[in-house]
Amino acid sequence: MLQLCCRLTSMFPVLTSGYFYFCFVFCTLIKSPSYSVPESLPFSLPAPAQPYTIMYYFTAAFFNSKLRCVAHLTILKQINHVNNLISLRSVSQKWTCPLISVQPIRGLVDEKFQIAVTNLPPNQKVTLHSLHQSDDTDFWEAFGHYVSDEHGSVTGFKDECLGGTYDGTEPMGLLWSMRPIPGSRHGLRLRKRDIFRPMEVRISVYNGHLSQGFSHQAPLATSVTERWYVAPGVKRVNIREKEIRGTLFLPPGSGPYPGVLDLWGGGGGLVEYRSALLASHGFASMALEYLAPEDLSLEDTDASYFEKAYQILNNHPMVKKDHLAVLGLSLGSAITLNMVSYSKVIKPQCCVCISGSHLMPVEKSLSELFELMKK
Repeated sequence: MLQLCCRLTSMFPVLTSGYFYFCFVFCTLIKSPSYSVPESLPFSLPAPAQPYTIMYYFTAAFFNSKLRCVAHLTILKQINHVNNLISLRSVSQKWTCPLISVQPIRGLVDEKFQIAVTNLPPNQKVTLHSLHQSDDTDFWEAFGHYVSDEHGSVTGFKDECLGGTYDGTEPMGLLWSMRPIPGSRHGLRLRKRDIFRPMEVRISVYNGHLSQGFSHQAPLATSVTERWYVAPGVKRVNIREKEIRGTLFLPPGSGPYPGVLDLWGGGGGLVEYRSALLASHGFASMALEYLAPEDLSLEDTDASYFEKAYQILNNHPMVKKDHLAVLGLSLGSAITLNMVSYSKVIKPQCCVCISGSHLMPVEKSLSELFELMKK
């Protein structure tokens, strides 16, 4: 009997080892008045007329063939490992994962980047998608529809976008066409509050032409790029002079540089990211805070406030004297047009006005201006 059990455990090591554990627990837990489990497991047992005898023969056979079972299992594991490697190699030869590349991975926000997707099937419809969480914690996105070429590639800077938030050949379409994701609150603006942290944009490629539901789909590949508003070496200088409040950004180097007086709109606050970007391109730019700045009221902010700010910038040693421009947005645009037209102090080389739709009386303060706008 013992020889037979040994042969069975050698031929079926996995089954008999599991059977052994079952038998051992079964015999140990069953309480029989005519039989008790021995303290040790002998290799030759008497043959009592109980139903548990065959279980103990298997127990003895298991211990007798223990080493052979371990060796057999080791060989099986090695064979399975080799088979897995062969299977993976054959799969990799037939199909590889799509890859997406964004170059440069870091750059200024207005610096062009190149997006390339490879390892796609030829003539496959795909969607390029960008996602960004702003400093206001809102999510913005853009997307474009493409078709891979005969080599299974999509190149964003030369391939034509067939639809989405932009179309045509637009290398920067995934940035400039960004919009709030569906379901966002109304009246959002994509703005940068902390210029010393990058704008992180997650760029992904999806199978098919999608226009919504990106959060419920798994992308084929994803890459993250950093877009900065301030270049390395740009200096930030707080301006607290003659009740003027602002921030001056200076390019790297000794200068002098052409200057820009930067006026934002009626939203108020000190908005710095446009001036920081201008300094990154070689301009000494001063972002001016003029709507209820620190220690000042709207009654104190009139034409003289902007003239003093212009003089501070024009007289700075790092600024090329009389080589200034004034840049205005919205309300800042109206102020710019009035100052350039009527002020005897502000004489810029040029001015740029964006989205200006109303005029500001020069002799009035901002407080009086807002009262006039209410009428």
